[in-house]
Amino acid sequence: MQITHVDGPIFGRSRAYEGLGKVVDRIGNETFDPAFMRYMTSLCSAEHFAIYAISDDQCTVIGSGGPNSGHRAKNQSCLYSSKNFWRFDPGLSPVWTSAPDCRPFMAHMEIDEIDDEQMREQVYRPHGVRERVVLSARNSAQTVVISLINTFNRGAFKTDDLAALERMADNIVAMTIKHTELRQSAEEERSALTSLPAIQNCLALGAPQLARREAEVCARILYGMTSLGIALDLGIGEESAMTYRKRAYNRLKIGSQRELLLWYLDLWAQRKTKTLMSVQ
Repeated sequence: MQITHVDGPIFGRSRAYEGLGKVVDRIGNETFDPAFMRYMTSLCSAEHFAIYAISDDQCTVIGSGGPNSGHRAKNQSCLYSSKNFWRFDPGLSPVWTSAPDCRPFMAHMEIDEIDDEQMREQVYRPHGVRERVVLSARNSAQTVVISLINTFNRGAFKTDDLAALERMADNIVAMTIKHTELRQSAEEERSALTSLPAIQNCLALGAPQLARREAEVCARILYGMTSLGIALDLGIGEESAMTYRKRAYNRLKIGSQRELLLWYLDLWAQRKTKTLMSVQ
């Protein structure tokens, strides 16, 4: 396995730089993955890719792509993440001991160089994977990983392809980190009203004046449940659910579901701002 500590970004008109702007234009939206795949194929002949964000001892798949709608890449990335194979990935060994915000690392390996048998035999061998290139970097918040794969059908990464990838690694990692942050932010915004656990957590941390049942009822109102649905979900009577709602409204000094929604969105925004300030 060959590990390289990337020197720095390269700018100017070159084969490595062509097409990068089209990917940058798609940072943060749904069209990033196919644009990123096209760019990586043109740059270094990569067949599949996956992007991961690792923080708080959890690995999240940010995106993936490849031929045939990227089903193989999606399956591999989900297995890699859910089975915690990232813990045993030799391509990540240098980034764990590096200082935050340092230059990215690039590791090139054949599949036989992966010591963990389960990772090798479950994630890669069944799909005919021959080689991987891993780009990784971390900041104070998380580690971002880009995994590039070629199968035996595609063949080995060529020396010129690896050189082109190394020259552009700093730029590629920088835009991937930005894309990851924007996607995570968008997911947090969606979960504000689409994830019951997220709503309950926000109320538990930001509304201590509410009793437990009152907060549970308010969370389900915000989630879109009716009084009957709330009663069935909590195992209480419908009248009890309405009583808890009335008590909660009195404590919050509001009088309607619309006012509850406005109050909650303001609370969510305040907590998000505090989180961002604590990270900075």
